Amino acid sequence: MDRIKKILKDVFEWAAAIFFLLSGYLIYKYIKDRFFGTNTTKKDILNDIKENNKKVSDLEKTSQNEVRKEKELQEKEAEIQEKMDKLKEEYRKKEEEFARKEQEIGGSNHHENIDYINKKYGG
Repeated sequence: MDRIKKILKDVFEWAAAIFFLLSGYLIYKYIKDRFFGTNTTKKDILNDIKENNKKVSDLEKTSQNEVRKEKELQEKEAEIQEKMDKLKEEYRKKEEEFARKEQEIGGSNHHENIDYINKKYGG
């Protein structure tokens, strides 16, 4: 039983010693920071880090906006290309129809027209 009490006493003494060392260090650090302030280079570095983080977040937002705009432009480009293809197809059809009509008109002569009218109206 004495042995267990001795072990517990040693453990408690070590825990108390560690506690006092840590609390002393923290009190020393608090007093040093309070009266002498933190190192100015540390402050500058921390401020630079904060500014850089803000710049990074701004750049991320800008890049996201640019990617979104690029997608919109690609969609508009696809729509315009589709309209152009449609117009080309309509133009080709109209051109074929015009060529066919021109051929029909060019292929007939006055004699054929007069014969057609005579047959139609019985003359």
